Amino acid sequence: MLRAIAIAALLLIVPLATAHAQAPGVDAAVEAASEEMPELREPPQRWEYGRSHWQPQWERFGWGNVALTLGAEAAALTIYFVATDPVVRWTQPLPLDRAAARAFALDTIDDQQMINTVSHVILETMIIWPFLIDSLLLAGAVHGDTDTMLQMLLISAETTAVAQLVTWATNRLTGRVRPRHMECAPNGTCSDTGMGPVASFASGHSLMTYASAGLTCVHHIMNPWIVGSTEGAYALCASSLTLATSVGFLRLMSDLHWASDVVISSLLGSLIGWGMPLALHYARPRPQSSNRRSEGGGLPITMMVRPGAGDEITGLTLSGIF
Repeated sequence: MLRAIAIAALLLIVPLATAHAQAPGVDAAVEAASEEMPELREPPQRWEYGRSHWQPQWERFGWGNVALTLGAEAAALTIYFVATDPVVRWTQPLPLDRAAARAFALDTIDDQQMINTVSHVILETMIIWPFLIDSLLLAGAVHGDTDTMLQMLLISAETTAVAQLVTWATNRLTGRVRPRHMECAPNGTCSDTGMGPVASFASGHSLMTYASAGLTCVHHIMNPWIVGSTEGAYALCASSLTLATSVGFLRLMSDLHWASDVVISSLLGSLIGWGMPLALHYARPRPQSSNRRSEGGGLPITMMVRPGAGDEITGLTLSGIF
């Protein structure tokens, strides 16, 4: 619930991400025309403190993204708090599930609970990482780039909300029994209450950690200046993927998920974590206006005449974008 409130509060300031402060008069027109130029450049390897490193070809967070984020979060919370009665629908393991359970599951409940706690810690750390570390600390506090920081925060909220919706929706729809509850869940005699015994698929830990890892990878690969180099960006990405993979094994060791749960959920999380930021923002070309190019295929030329200003300038000044 606190996570949902934080996301909703964050989205209230989205106009800051979609509107640019413009100087009045002709200067505003010059700047607006400059923004329309289809300038494509590689993400900077070096950073300048306080300057926006958000690239002009990247799609900014807009009102459609706000609707998607709030809708996904609202649907996820509705499912989570309304569909609380367990319905057993899937009890049979898939091929190799039992073999993997015998190979990885720990023998005692105490050991399983300890491993479960470790997986919880890693999960929560990875979920908050794109928000707290990547966006607020590195992009915002260290580099002073509040514009890119805000875009990263909003994109992270959007991706996380969709990942939560997919997790909780599949839990309720599939009703798959966890390995350790195979005996008690069908009879309703499990000591755990609510959806716990029949929330094996999707594996929320695997799906959410892989979604967060993908999100971290995309943010850093597209913005290598955050950690200072492309090599550092890929190293951080590899570390995130390693942590996400370790969570999958921890879920098998705690006997809370089948191997098929972990594998499929990891693929779903990767698709969301990598696909959404790229498809909706980083790799989505900005719409081009009809006057973006001249009939000959060249770039538009914009010239303006304005009164001269300054101590040494009198008369009229001709300025333009070529």
